[in-house]
Formats: sequence, C-alpha cells, structure tokens
Amino acid sequence: MDAENRFSITEEQETFYYFILIPLTLLVIILVDRYHNKNPVKSLNNPNVLEAQDKVIIVYSTYLNNTFKLANKLSKNILQKSEVVSIANLDLDSVAKNPSKNATFVFLLPTHTDGQPCPDSLIFFNWLEDLKNDHRVGKGTYFKWIKRIIIFGIGDSNYGGDRFCLNSRNVHKWFRYLGAGEETESLILGDTSTNDEDFVDVKLNLLIEYFNEQAITAREEILRVLEHDPFASNEVESQEDDDDEEEEFSDEEEKESENVVDLEDMGKVAKTLNDNKIKVEEEDTDGVVIVRSKGRKSTATEGKVFKEMVTPTIRGNLEKQGYKIVGSHSGVKICRWTKAMLRGRGGCYKHTFYGIDSHRCMESTPSLACANKCVFCWRHGTNPVGTEWKWQTDEPELIYDGITKNHYKMIKTLKGLPGLVAERFEEAKKIKHAALSLVGEPIMYPRINELLNLMHQDEVSTFMVTNAQFPDAIRNLIPVTQLYVSIDAATKDSLKKVDKPLFRDFWERFILSLQAMGERKERTVYRFTLVKEYNTEEIDQYVELVKIGKPDFIEVKGFVYKFIQLCTNLNFSVTFCGVGSKIRMSNVPYYQEVVSFVSKMCEKLGDEYEISCQHGKA
Repeated sequence: MDAENRFSITEEQETFYYFILIPLTLLVIILVDRYHNKNPVKSLNNPNVLEAQDKVIIVYSTYLNNTFKLANKLSKNILQKSEVVSIANLDLDSVAKNPSKNATFVFLLPTHTDGQPCPDSLIFFNWLEDLKNDHRVGKGTYFKWIKRIIIFGIGDSNYGGDRFCLNSRNVHKWFRYLGAGEETESLILGDTSTNDEDFVDVKLNLLIEYFNEQAITAREEILRVLEHDPFASNEVESQEDDDDEEEEFSDEEEKESENVVDLEDMGKVAKTLNDNKIKVEEEDTDGVVIVRSKGRKSTATEGKVFKEMVTPTIRGNLEKQGYKIVGSHSGVKICRWTKAMLRGRGGCYKHTFYGIDSHRCMESTPSLACANKCVFCWRHGTNPVGTEWKWQTDEPELIYDGITKNHYKMIKTLKGLPGLVAERFEEAKKIKHAALSLVGEPIMYPRINELLNLMHQDEVSTFMVTNAQFPDAIRNLIPVTQLYVSIDAATKDSLKKVDKPLFRDFWERFILSLQAMGERKERTVYRFTLVKEYNTEEIDQYVELVKIGKPDFIEVKGFVYKFIQLCTNLNFSVTFCGVGSKIRMSNVPYYQEVVSFVSKMCEKLGDEYEISCQHGKA
C-alpha cells in the first residue's frame, strides 16, 4: 500500500467524522464548559470570578463534612454564579481589594462544643472578633463593601438556648457591627434537634428559592420566614456587653407570636414560591412569623402537646439497621450473637462471663433517645437526644408485648438459617434474658420500673445499661439482675470530648451516678470503652472512679470498627463506631493494648480486682 492510500479515508469514514465524531466532540466540550461555568474554580483570588455581578460566595465551616455537602447543594441549585469556599481558606482582606459590588456572602456555620466554632474556623472567628474589639477599626466601616450577607447557623437546641448557634449569632453580630449587610443581612438558624424531617434541609431549600426568586417582595417574605428563631425567647449569652450595639439593634429584638408556621407549612411556602405567592397565616398586628418544629408549645397558656419520639425519618434509618420499632419510642433488634448461637457457634461475652445463652436473649430499649452524642456511637447518629422526657409516653404493657412479639417474629425468620441447631431454635422461642441497652438511654423512660416488673414476672432476667447522667433515676430504679454504667472517660475534659453530653453539669451528674451505683444492692458493673488518644492514658483516674462506685465487675471495652468482646471481674470488650464519626482506625486499641490497660489497672487496685475472663472473638 502506498503512502497516499495509507492516509486516505473512505467515504463512510468521512461521513462518520462529519456527522458523528465531530458533533459528539463538540457536545463534550459544551458540557465541560457548562460544568465549569456552574462550578468555577473555587478561588477568591480569581479576578474573573470577582468581576461577576450578582454572584453568591458560599463560605462553609465543617467538622464531619455535612456542611460542605450543604454548601455544594446550595451552589448547584441556585441560578446565579457561585463559588464554594472553605472558611479555612477565606481571606476577606484580599477580597476587599477587588470586591464584587453585588456579591452575596452566605456563611454556613455548624456549631461545635459549647456553641463554639468548628476547629477549621477558629482562626477566622478569632480574627473577626479581634477586628470588632479593635478601637482602631471604625464602627460600621470595615466591611461596608459587603452589601449582602446571610449567616446560616446550624446547631442543636438540646444543648441549651444560650449555646444554640452561639458562634453564628456572634458572627452575625460582629459583621453587622463592622458595617456588612447594608442592602441585605439575615441570620438563619437551623435546629438539628427537631424530630421533624430534615428541618435544616427545608430551610436550605427555602434559601435556594430565595436566590432563584426574582420578585423583591417574595424574597423579603422568604427571608422573613427563614430568619426568625423558634428559640429567640432564650437569652443568648454574649461574649461581651456593648451598650451602643444593643441600642443600635434594639428595634430588631424578636417576640414570639401565638401563631406558628409549622414545618409542613414551610414546605408549602417553598412550593408556592414559583408563583410568587406566599401564604402565611398572620393574626398578630406586628406580622411576626415564628418558624417552629411541630408540637412545640407556642404560648404559655396553650396546652402542651407531646410529639412522638420516632419520626418517619428516624424510623426509616433504624429499620434499615435491623430495628423493629415498637410504639412511639421503643425498639428491639436481633443480635448477631443470637444468630451465631442458633447455628451452634459461640455466644457473646455475656455467655462467656455470666452464662447467658445468646439465642435466648432479647436486645431492646424502651427509649431510643439519649442524653449524649458519643463520638464512638455505633448507632449512626439516628437516635434523638434530650435531657428530659419530652415525648409521648407509651404504656409498659404495650412496650413489653410489642418487643417480645417482634423478637419472636425475627427468630422465626431464621428458621432456614444455614447450620441452624433445631434444639436451640426451639429454646429461642422462650425469652430468658433481656438486655436493656441497644440505642438510647432506657432509664429515661418514665415508667421503666413498671416495664421491669413485667419482665421479672415473666421470669426474664434483666441487664440494664445507663450512661451515668441520671443519678436520681438510678436511685429510684427497682432491683434488676445486673445494672451497668457506661464510663467512657475518667476526667471531666475527656468525658466532655468523648461523650459530648447535653447536660451542663454532666460531670457532677456522672459522679453522683457512680455514688448511686455504690448504694445499689444488686450486682453492678462498670463498662469502660477505650479510645486511643481520647481516654487510654487515664488509668489512675479510672482507679479513683472504681473506688467511688465499687462495682462487682468491670468490663473494659476497646473501640473498633467491628464488635469484639473481652472480659473481667475486671471484664473487657469492644464497640463499633457509626458513620460520620471523626474516630479513625488509628484510635482503635489493639487487643493486647486493652489487656495491658486492664493488667495495669489491676495492679493499682490491689487485691480487690483481678482478670477473670477474656472474650476476644472478632
């Protein structure tokens, strides 16, 4: 073949190039260009970006990456050009040299411990606070070039009104003091504690509608719905007192009206915005709208309405994890050790330590709520939290009947399990033991004693676990077969770091709970969970805690991504970490490290305790 023929193309190839390949290439180029226009390079130093008009600059702080996802959702769903910037990389002084006249700044700010900012935003927060307190910086001038600013705070009101979104409130206040928001300024607070579906997402969707809405009056109405705080009646502790500032903003103090826009109504508001129609019932002359999760009391005189603890979202998440929900706040689940023992294999640590047959054990809880947000929690963060019982209360008979029936139903579904031992399957049809732990805090259930009596009358032994935050409830509890207290750290600072408790006086409650355990007459157990870099260096402090409650047994667990068990008189074992936790494999103690910890603790405790048993199955 000569050179000319080698490089020639046929008529069919030419048709393919002109009508298929070239158009396809152009289509790819167009799609890539559109993607980059919608998602520009995320750099505030890009002059082409800064020259854009009506641009939205979305600044986010994050700890578990959730706010980053919200920021990107906002960016992708608004019509304006936008860019997403980490607050850790934000340099407003550089932006000020070439500001975008019509840019809107949106700050998405989650709340960390005690209302403080997340670690990635500490430098920015300190810088902003220093600016506000610097007498050389003129009031109302430094950020005058930021004409539009929206602060979207995200927090959990269960930690208290004065800590709820405190960091976001302060940032909003400091920006206003320094002159930002001459045209538009707004503070939006999203409460993650509400049991209504996706409360933060609903507010974010309304914010998206705000940016996509062209009518000014409609935009103003959306902001009015968004920015009112259902917890505004709680006085928020400020980090400083500024009389001039209070005088300047006193006309914006909010008062709750008797009418409430429930979460469902917020959804309707968002749905009708495309027609520029916002229908919000208002009877107060001042027209104030309070956005509040459904079920909250709107006035002091109005009868209190108790809501269900388990919402459709929580129910769906827990059912995916294998839970059967009973009533409005209880649950039951088949343990993997139950399945293992039905197949003729070993049981869990309770079998090794105490002779409990795992295939005859029911794992359940009458309260799916808890008073802590432990960093190693293996329940995927799907359970509600609270410092008191604020939900509907189901009858003990309903709970016991529901958890036992659902347990038996789940046992029946295992009939075809490979390797099933027929004798054990028959034995499993009669529950002999109840482990009251699972997700949540069982002792929070107001009628826990009645439920325990029903179990004892049915000749079911009871092991109950509490998290040492309800000392009075421990004292008022009737005798159980064995009472556990979870001890996740041995010092106040480390306990706060590991458990993230909702109670302010968590340490005092913790110590009082241990003292109450020491007064109990039945068998008592301390359960430690070891997390490297969090609480494994506190052996001496653990020893002091043991002296307070003087438990009959101590079970020492090591955190891990699988469930492993160990044991002692001293006893020890392991727990699983849920999705979204900051805990990593580097925080997992090796088996021998757990054994070493227990051995050292035994030495310090003298002859009172010794290692009696280990359960190291993975």
